[in-house]
Amino acid sequence: MRFSRPLDASGAHGIRLRPRWSPRSLGGLTHWFRADRGVVLSGGKVSLWRNFGNGGGDAVQASASIQPTWTETGLGGKPSLLFDGSTTFMTAPSPSNLTTRTYAVTFSATKTSQNRVFDTATTTYPLLGLCFDGTRPLMMNGSGNYRYFAATAKQSDGAIHSFVITCPGLLQNDITNATMEVDTEVLAPGTTITTTIPGQAPGALVIGGSSGGGLRFGGHIGEFIIYNRVLSPIERARLITYLNMR
Repeated sequence: MRFSRPLDASGAHGIRLRPRWSPRSLGGLTHWFRADRGVVLSGGKVSLWRNFGNGGGDAVQASASIQPTWTETGLGGKPSLLFDGSTTFMTAPSPSNLTTRTYAVTFSATKTSQNRVFDTATTTYPLLGLCFDGTRPLMMNGSGNYRYFAATAKQSDGAIHSFVITCPGLLQNDITNATMEVDTEVLAPGTTITTTIPGQAPGALVIGGSSGGGLRFGGHIGEFIIYNRVLSPIERARLITYLNMR
């Protein structure tokens, strides 16, 4: 395209060009892992996953035998980290100020039993579990404090889906206000248990399941995002739109 006069700083012929929307467009971004950049490889395995958020650190896995595999086209023709469902995981520092959170993750999975996407390595336990208690996704906010949501085939159908989960705090009853959305569907809450008071100091963030063994994630992860606040419904809808168009 040719213009008869020079472009100015705001765009063509004075038309202001809007910057492309990204997770940084929303305040409170602490963690942003994306499979299309910031991945350090050794023999096709991922030893470091760069955090493009404003808090916490990079995700690492020093042991080659339990590193996830990077794939160039594994998630709908786009890059992903492939976790094997039994041994692979990565860890990153978890900021102590994450008393309220919004988590967002884009993945595809086929594992049909206790497929844990992430957790933290202390009794604080913010985690997302898929296919727990048979068919239901689960958000846990501490040992003995958890909320099930309506069963959905999207947990394990092998297609690409974006989950967004919110939890307003780490107090015992905060799990009763946790929410979960899959793509554009808000999942109805189910059984909610509050039996113990969670700890207040999150440990390491574990991507790909539990650092203690077992309950590991099986599938591809394309992006994993955390905010240190509960996003509004409008903000969550915008985030899901971004993830589904990635």
